[in-house]
Amino acid sequence: MNIQKQIQEWKNKEIISAEQSKVMLEDVTKDSQNDKSNVLVAIISIVGSILLSIGVVMFLEEAKDVSNLVKTIIIIAFTASIYYLGYYFIYGKKKLPKVGNSLVFLASLLFGASIFYIADFYKVDLYTHEKWVLLIWFIGVLPHLFIVKSKIIAFLVAVLFYVCLVFFAHDGEFVGSVVPYTLIPAGIFGFAISGLIQKKPLFNEIGNIFKIVSVNATLLSLLWFCFGKNGNNLQASGKAYVVLLVYCIVFTLAALTAVTMNIVFERNKDIFTRLVNCILLFVLALSSFVIFFLAQSQGIMLIFNLLFIALTLIIIFYIGNKTQDILAVNIGIFWLVIFTISRAIDLFGDKVPSFVIVSFSGAVLVLGGILVEKQRKKLTLYKSK
Repeated sequence: MNIQKQIQEWKNKEIISAEQSKVMLEDVTKDSQNDKSNVLVAIISIVGSILLSIGVVMFLEEAKDVSNLVKTIIIIAFTASIYYLGYYFIYGKKKLPKVGNSLVFLASLLFGASIFYIADFYKVDLYTHEKWVLLIWFIGVLPHLFIVKSKIIAFLVAVLFYVCLVFFAHDGEFVGSVVPYTLIPAGIFGFAISGLIQKKPLFNEIGNIFKIVSVNATLLSLLWFCFGKNGNNLQASGKAYVVLLVYCIVFTLAALTAVTMNIVFERNKDIFTRLVNCILLFVLALSSFVIFFLAQSQGIMLIFNLLFIALTLIIIFYIGNKTQDILAVNIGIFWLVIFTISRAIDLFGDKVPSFVIVSFSGAVLVLGGILVEKQRKKLTLYKSK
C-alpha cells in the first residue's frame, strides 16, 4: 500500500482530519516530485560521466604518441575530478546527495579500471599480479565507504573483499575448488563483523549491505559442498595447499572471534540475536570439521544438503518473520529454488527428457514466487498492526 492510499484510509477511519490529510498529501506529493527530479539528475550525471569516461579511454587507446607517464597522469586526474564532483554534490552542494553518491561510486569503479589500465601501460603481467591489483582497488575504495556511507559503495567493497580473498587463497592454481573452503568461514566472519558495525547506528545501512553479501557468499559455498565438487584439497600437499590451509585457519579463527564478540557485546541480550549467532557457530563448527578432517563422501554431501535446506527455511520462515524483512525472505527463497533446480538436474538430468527438467524448473520458480508473495503479505500484515 502506498503512502497516499494509507493517508486516505486514515482519513476514512477518522484517525486524522480532512485538513490534516490534505496537508500530508501535499507534502508527500512534493517529496515524491523532488525524489523523481533527483533520480533524473542522478541518471543524467552518471550517463554523462560514463560517456566522458569512455571518451577518455578511447582517447588514450588511440593516442599512440602520448607517453605512458602522461596517460597515467590523465587517468589519475580524471578519476580524482569525478571523486571531487561527487564529494562536492554531497557536502558542498548538499541538495544533491544522491548525485554525489552516484559519482563517488562511479569514481570507485574508475579507480579500479585505472589500476588495470596503468598496469597494462607498463606491461605488468596481470595474470600474476591480479590479486594485488584487486587488493589496491579494495584498499583505495574502503575509506570512501566510511566517509559517504553509501549502500552501493558498501556493496562494491563487500564484493571486492570476497573476490580478493579467493584470488589470494588460490595462489594462482585452483580457483573453483577454493571457493567453498575460503568463503564459508569468511562469509560467517563478514556476517559477524557486520553485526559489530551495526552497533554504531551511523553505519547501520552499510553493515546491513555487508551482511547481505556475506549471507549470499556463505550460501553459495554451502551449495558448492552439496554437490561434492571439491575433492579433498586440504589434505593434499604443496605450497598452494599450504596457503589455502593457512587462509582457512585464519578466517575460521577470525569468524569464531567475531561471532563470540557479537554474543558478548550484544546490548539487548535478546533470544533472537543469540539464536542467530548460535546458528553461525554451528555452521562454522560443522563446516570446519568437514573441511579440515574429512574427505568428500555421500554422507558428507547429505549432511550439507540437509544443512543448506534447513538454513534457507530458517531464513525464510524464522529470520524473515522476526526481522520483518522481505529481503531476507527473498534471499532464502532464491537459494532454495536454485538448490532444488540444481539438485533435480544433478539427479535426473540424463535420465529424463529435457522438457521435464525445464517444466519442473518453471514450476519451482512459480512456487517460489507464490511463497514470496505470501510471506510479503504476512510481513505487511505484521507491520500494519
